[in-house]
Formats: sequence, C-alpha cells, structure tokens
Amino acid sequence: LSLLLLIDRYKRQFIKFVFMKTKIIALDVYGTILHSEDVENEMPPKKGFEEFVKRCQENNLYLVTSSDSDITLLKLDLEASFKKSRSLTLDIFDGFYQLNIFPKDFSGIIYDYEIKPKELFVIGDQWDKDIKGAKALGCSYLHVPEYGRIGYEFDFASVEIP
Repeated sequence: LSLLLLIDRYKRQFIKFVFMKTKIIALDVYGTILHSEDVENEMPPKKGFEEFVKRCQENNLYLVTSSDSDITLLKLDLEASFKKSRSLTLDIFDGFYQLNIFPKDFSGIIYDYEIKPKELFVIGDQWDKDIKGAKALGCSYLHVPEYGRIGYEFDFASVEIP
C-alpha cells in the first residue's frame, strides 16, 4: 500500500512538472524576501522562503533577483540574512539583475534565458515597481505584502507556482 502511495505521489509531481509553465522566478529582494527596514540584517528571510526555495529546486526552476538596488550591497544583505537559515546561500540564485527603470523591465531576464514572458514568474511587494512591468510583458506575477508591514501574514511556502 505504501509503495502505491509513493508511486502516486511521484506521478502527481511528474504531471505537475510537465504542465508547469514557469521556468524562471524573478524575486524582488527588499520587502519581498528581506525586511525592508532591517538595516542591521537581524531578521531572517520572510516566513516560508526556505521551503519555497526547496520546492523550486525540486522542480528545476531557476531563481533570479530583480531588485533596483546595488547588486554588491544586495548580496551582502542576503548573505547576512541567510546566515540565520540552515540551507540558504547565494548559490540559490542563478542570476542577479539590477532593474532600476520603473516599472521594472524584465525583458533582459527573458532574453538572457531565452524564454517566453509567460515562463517568467515575478514576485514583488510593490505594484508600481515590480508588478506593472511584469504585467505589461505578459509574465505571471504575484504581488505580496511588504515584509514588515503590520498584518502582512504572508508565507512563501503557500505560493502556488504557475
């Protein structure tokens, strides 16, 4: 019986993988992964982020950052915050993109990975910066509450990847 359950579980994962249209996930960093006002990097990444990353890795999805911030400083902040986790390192990201045109222009990511816009899933906390640009190109997107706002109650582990 347990063997049948195991086979069924893998069959469902395979079917989900075959029909999953997302290939790349572009993540804003400040306010989305990291607390935007944590200048001392004392806070861990947003709740459920570690589980989300694990699921992305299991589904062979590439993660990239899509921040308007300086990449060198961004990497330092991510490293400092990731020290509070068991499995997170900068190696979870396949690329680091500084997108400082507003709304953000994700076409460079689409071009670099030779994908269609619908194969890029953008996650960000600011509608005008993160989401408008994704929507304009026809990308999938998820607008999340800013990490640190009262009542944000968001858990990355609950994200359904299209």
